[in-house]
Amino acid sequence: MLPRRNVLIFHSGALGDFILTWPLAVALGRIYPQSRIFYITSSQKGKLAEQALGVESVDVESGWHGLYSDEIILSPTELKLLASAHTIILFTPRQADPVVGRLLQLNPQTNLLPLRPPTGENLTTPAVGFILDQLASNVVLHTAVRQILRSIAERGIAARHQPRSIYLHPGSGGIGKCWPLESFVELAHRLRSERLPLHWVIGEVEHERLSPKDLNRLEAEGSIIEPATLLDLHKHVLESRLWIGNDSGPTHLAGMMGVPTIALFGPTDPQIWKPLGPKVHVLRHEPIEHLAVDEVWSCCRALL
Repeated sequence: MLPRRNVLIFHSGALGDFILTWPLAVALGRIYPQSRIFYITSSQKGKLAEQALGVESVDVESGWHGLYSDEIILSPTELKLLASAHTIILFTPRQADPVVGRLLQLNPQTNLLPLRPPTGENLTTPAVGFILDQLASNVVLHTAVRQILRSIAERGIAARHQPRSIYLHPGSGGIGKCWPLESFVELAHRLRSERLPLHWVIGEVEHERLSPKDLNRLEAEGSIIEPATLLDLHKHVLESRLWIGNDSGPTHLAGMMGVPTIALFGPTDPQIWKPLGPKVHVLRHEPIEHLAVDEVWSCCRALL
């Protein structure tokens, strides 16, 4: 029988939701210092967690799809990793997920914790608190996560920062959460008076939404950066003297890394979805179009 030395965390979902699980991963590393902590998730998110947290990862697309079928067809590599896990965390929105039974069938001795990810439906407490509440019966883990959350609130995730630029992220997964582009452009024009390098960070979604004319307007105020990977995004976040963005995964990453962050909120409630971190400043107006450039500009000036 293989010695059970590993902790596995299964996670699927968006970047912001993934980052909310990081305090749990860090806490597990503290509780089990001799164990290897693995995220089983998409390749890009896994590599980001490796860089930011020092954990390990396995690409969920490398063969783990067999876990989600009745036949449970896994390779010897996956079976060996499962058999060596003393603890498995499974984030699943399903009340009775058959994957739970399959994991226990493959490793009946493991400590398996199915956790529901936070969703917008009927959520009235901070999203990370929703995860924490589900750990209440595990006193050791619950206490460790609370300690890590206090640490993140004070100093963020430890990282070597090289702050030298202002970054603006005008996108989000939901277009209704986006501050108007013309407001971002006006803010960027004012920020040029600070004589700091200014960059726009856009991804595939933003590139599809923005017209050539829009892109020209952005380039008139600063350089456009399109990170090829989440590791590239992480590098730019660590170079931020100030990050300004909507309620989005990249803004959650900036806050978690301890970067001075201005998070712009509209329809989503910052009491629930505010990014974690010691230097996060939330500005909200509903609808978000009514959030004044002057208000965001005043916050920027206070942080620069």
